[in-house]
Amino acid sequence: MITTAGGSVTTEEAPKRIDLAYEIVKPIEGKNRKFGSAYFGWIRFTLAPAALAELTEDLEAMSKLLRSLTVKLTRVEEENPFFYHEALAAEKKVDVVGDDAEAATEAEDDTDDSATDEAVDEADEKAEDEADTK
Repeated sequence: MITTAGGSVTTEEAPKRIDLAYEIVKPIEGKNRKFGSAYFGWIRFTLAPAALAELTEDLEAMSKLLRSLTVKLTRVEEENPFFYHEALAAEKKVDVVGDDAEAATEAEDDTDDSATDEAVDEADEKAEDEADTK
């Protein structure tokens, strides 16, 4: 649709299924359908402003698209694309397996305990100081 309208695609991220933050209701063939998950992807393109209105109408007419959004990017944003699926994968926590798992768990426990102990010590000292001043 973009190239037919005279535009060119510069970058894209293939759609992948994600859980939505809330259900989206879309009327399809006379019935309201609810969606809790959907495929999310994006396309960066250049297109003449005059052809954008027609492209937007064509996208809204597609029943397979749940939603679409067109955003004008700054030059910096255009030069540095953000890949949503890659960023989401990088956020996932890495599980430690084997002998290192026990050492990692102990290190986490020591860190948590020391922070808690310090907070308790500070509270005790503050209470003692208040008792001394009374």
